[in-house]
Amino acid sequence: MSDEEGFLQAIAAAPTDDLPRLVYADWLEEQGDPRATYLRLATQAAGQVRDGLLSEDQRSALRDTYATAPAEWRGRVGPWFDVVLEAVRQDCKIGVIKVVRNLVHRRLVRAREVVEVLPSVVRSRLLLDVAEGLRQQLEHGYGVIPWPSERGPACHVTLRISSQVAEPVVRPKRVYQQMTLFDIRTDDSHAEYIADVNRGLDAEPGNPYLTRYGHVCSPGWWACFDRGELPIEVLSGPVTFVGSRPVCVWYGETEDVIEFVSGIRVVGYDRLDYWTAAPICVGDLVTVTRTVAGLQTPGRLMRSEIDLRVEWVTAHDEQRQAEPVAVPDPAGN
Repeated sequence: MSDEEGFLQAIAAAPTDDLPRLVYADWLEEQGDPRATYLRLATQAAGQVRDGLLSEDQRSALRDTYATAPAEWRGRVGPWFDVVLEAVRQDCKIGVIKVVRNLVHRRLVRAREVVEVLPSVVRSRLLLDVAEGLRQQLEHGYGVIPWPSERGPACHVTLRISSQVAEPVVRPKRVYQQMTLFDIRTDDSHAEYIADVNRGLDAEPGNPYLTRYGHVCSPGWWACFDRGELPIEVLSGPVTFVGSRPVCVWYGETEDVIEFVSGIRVVGYDRLDYWTAAPICVGDLVTVTRTVAGLQTPGRLMRSEIDLRVEWVTAHDEQRQAEPVAVPDPAGN
């Protein structure tokens, strides 16, 4: 075992003790290693946080040393902090619950427990910059609570020195898989919907859409698509939510959905049919290629959205490969 690994193990064994860090900082300085400056400032900052005396100048000085200290190494040496929710303004309670759920990725029931049973630890074992960022986001609503600054924060949050050993920062190899969830050319699950769209087109004599492109999914229609004449819209972006959304608060009804963000639009789908066959997770990329069939009626323009192709790119680490990804063959094989 190297000398440096011995220092790191000593720090891990006593996460609230400053002495192992200071001894390690002395050793780094003897080696001419610039990480010594970060470790001394971080250890000093931990004591100031503990006493409630950390100044903005000290925070700034610590931030200036981040470039000399790799994130993975900082994750091993600490010090680490727990973010503790001490009190919540009664008129901001619902908003704080939303913030806790959004920031900590917890279910609504768990977020409500964190806010209602005080004091409570929102997140533990964080580095100082991450912990302070989370504290600010909680106190100022992270965009959920439009709380005027002159009325003070929506809640009171403190940082405590964590007595738990921090988990090492692991950067596993990322694995990308791209697959087609749906292709209207090979999947007939939308046949009934397409038939309804075509009946609507036939109901209006001289419909310009029908004259130009023909019936949806007919050979002539596909020929227009292949030539690039069909109007196409591509919606692509990261998945931001997978799970149940309330439909009716009064009756407790929910719907299982997948949502992703394309530009400034939030696109949602009921998690049915081909969406249930793939283990889509938050952070994955979804791309939907769509066209619109237009029907001009005397009163208004009717628009029928038709998804032509849905592709899914999942980025996961090697540990997430325990369960095989099962995606149905669009050809039915």
